[in-house]
Amino acid sequence: YIVRVHFSQTAKETMEDKIKRLLREEVRKM
Repeated sequence: YIVRVHFSQTAKETMEDKIKRLLREEVRKM
């Protein structure tokens, strides 16, 4: 259970990093 929760948190952080990166690229284009 603990491992699953830790994995979920890591995946969530990774998704947030990807979204932030995409937002930065969009801002750069503008």
